[in-house]
Amino acid sequence: MTTPKQENWDYVLKGSASFKLYEKFSKLDKDTIKSDHCDDFKSLDSRYQNKASELCNKINQNLDHLHKIVVPETRRYDCLHYKYWINNELINMFKSGSENKYDSEVLGKFLNVQDTFINEKKYYGCKYEINTTDFKYLEEMNERKDLNDYFNNYNFIIKDMNCKSDKVDVEMNIIHRYCFQN
Repeated sequence: MTTPKQENWDYVLKGSASFKLYEKFSKLDKDTIKSDHCDDFKSLDSRYQNKASELCNKINQNLDHLHKIVVPETRRYDCLHYKYWINNELINMFKSGSENKYDSEVLGKFLNVQDTFINEKKYYGCKYEINTTDFKYLEEMNERKDLNDYFNNYNFIIKDMNCKSDKVDVEMNIIHRYCFQN
């Protein structure tokens, strides 16, 4: 479940390099072997079981993807987007209507399983660093993601808003509300 604010932002970013990466991270390839480590999430509250288990397998798959990238600039770019993606996925998992009902046990399990995957793969280059269950950090990180996406995709956003299009006013309104108002 994404928030209406996120859906509007996705509308503006659709087709951009960032949007394509987030989509790639969100898809679980059918050939991906499910990790036994993700079975730990089946003991969670039923609200989180399925989403958490699926997200766990996506994390495993995405760490494999990141590990295979050899060009340093591309690795850095993809890694940053991976961190923003996982942060956003965690927030959306805890979303319940208009409230965020965070669960520190669930977050702790994600941090532990990520460490397990990283140690198994011996890939330490792209770790989602959160050493706290202070959920304000998740929200602040999401705001950084939005600003990063805006500035990294500025040329795409402006180019996509064809002046003859009826989308210009709608998109500018979304951007203004999303990036520049609390």
